[in-house]
Amino acid sequence: YDDVKHGASRNNKELFLQRYALATLYISTTKSNTTDWDWPLAADEPSALITKGHWGSTKHHECKWYGVHCDWSNKVVRLDLGFLKLDGLLIRELSVLTSLKDIDLHANDLQGVL
Repeated sequence: YDDVKHGASRNNKELFLQRYALATLYISTTKSNTTDWDWPLAADEPSALITKGHWGSTKHHECKWYGVHCDWSNKVVRLDLGFLKLDGLLIRELSVLTSLKDIDLHANDLQGVL
């Protein structure tokens, strides 16, 4: 029982850190010439005219946020954030996304090292 409990606790911590890293990325970057991201469509609401892709939403799991792709265990494996005209600094917190295998940030004005 303790092994199962410890494993579940570790998984919850990883998912908490994952959401923290993505929220920090959202806060640390902006769309050029604006104060926040303004994406035309949300990944889970294709009929929406204007949304913010649910980034930072407490009503939507981060795997539903625009450009975030997760595996079966809800761990981020890919970020597709190219051509969003984002600017700012790449954050160190991305390193906690231990399942991240692919990241697309091209055509943005981001600075820093991955």
